[in-house]
Amino acid sequence: MYTKENLEKRRSLKFDKDLKKSIKEFGDIYERNEEGNIDQKEYVRVHMKITKILHGNDSIIQDEQLQEMAKEDWKKDAKGGPFMDNEMLFDALFELVDIWCRTCSSKEYIMFLDSLKLKVKHPGAYDPNAYSVLF
Repeated sequence: MYTKENLEKRRSLKFDKDLKKSIKEFGDIYERNEEGNIDQKEYVRVHMKITKILHGNDSIIQDEQLQEMAKEDWKKDAKGGPFMDNEMLFDALFELVDIWCRTCSSKEYIMFLDSLKLKVKHPGAYDPNAYSVLF
C-alpha cells in the first residue's frame, strides 16, 4: 500500500467522482448548524458510532476513551477551529476510508463507505453474519 505508485493512486482517488459522491452522502449523516457546519459535539457523536462499528461493539474500549479519541481527531480534522466545513469533513472521511481499505480501488472505498453508512444510520438492523464492513 505504501509504494510510490500506490500512494499516487490513493491520492488520485480524492478526485474520483463516484467516491466524492459517496463521501458527500456519508457526510449527510451529520447534523449541521445554520451555516452548514458541524460542531465538535456532533463530530464526537458520529465518531463514537463509527469507532464502535469498526472495532466491534464488544470492544474493550470504554466510552470515555472513545470520547477522548474523538476529541483528539477533532483537533486535527477541524484544524483547531470550532466547526468543520464540508471540505474538512471530506478530508477526514477520505482519510478514514483510506486507512481501513486494503486496496487502492474506488469500488472498495465506496463499498466500505456505503456499508458503514448503513451501520451508522441503522445500528443493530443488520445481520453481522451476512457481511462485514471490514471485508
